[in-house]
Amino acid sequence: MKNRSDEKKDSAESVLQDPHALERRRNRFLKDQDQIRGSKNAEFGLISRGEDLRLQQSESARKDLLTKIQSNIRSNAKADSVLMDFRKLRESLLSQPHTEFAKDVFVSSIRYSASIGHHQSYVPSIVHLMEAEKKNQLMSSTEKEQVLLILALHKAHYNGEFESVFELLLQNFDISLDFGKPASCVPEAAFFATYALMIKDFYLWTRQYSYLSKNACYKSVMDLRLKAFRQTEVDTLRRSYFMLRKEVLLGFLNTSWEELCKEHSVEWTLDNDTVTIRRRK
Repeated sequence: MKNRSDEKKDSAESVLQDPHALERRRNRFLKDQDQIRGSKNAEFGLISRGEDLRLQQSESARKDLLTKIQSNIRSNAKADSVLMDFRKLRESLLSQPHTEFAKDVFVSSIRYSASIGHHQSYVPSIVHLMEAEKKNQLMSSTEKEQVLLILALHKAHYNGEFESVFELLLQNFDISLDFGKPASCVPEAAFFATYALMIKDFYLWTRQYSYLSKNACYKSVMDLRLKAFRQTEVDTLRRSYFMLRKEVLLGFLNTSWEELCKEHSVEWTLDNDTVTIRRRK
């Protein structure tokens, strides 16, 4: 009578003698190895940290990573993951010629990072792209307009560099400086918004914000200054009025009553449609 170890030995010997079984075993092994290798290669390292040069050396790897990024954006993957993959891809292109693919990568990276307000990504990306475009102009007029306007709005709302923004806009766009009329195009709205910031005209600024915020990129960049700028208007109203109708007040501030109370911690009271800002002494 055979014991269990003998049965296992016989089974192993029968497998070794069966060519079909050996082929199936070999295929399973190769499949497992491919899965391990694929998992290992799925994540690229950062060239700037000396972690990985595969993206720099392989055009097909760069294209595959862009496809992965686009899929992750469509599926609403975590922003940190998308931003990191974009960074890896951008770094792999810094030493490469400025091609249509490189342009698409940088434009896509700028649009995505601007739409979520990640200036640490879109500012250096714009700087590199504009420098590369001096040698080989590949951006369409629409792409160039959007990239320049993101840069202009950032410099105005984050850095407060009003004069350089005016210069950038006037050099690149046909703008009518008639503040009595609504902006006729996006570049004009960006110019008016910058002017409103400079002179601290919140009402003029909110009109441009309403116009520009239809684009997620412009909205997120302008949101960098929204709360602080609205606070200046809240302070002005606090000094200037005792009471205001709710509709008028919220029109001044371009917000809802709930957001006003939450974001600015006002101690104003609402009675029917009247807001008491401060009481007479």
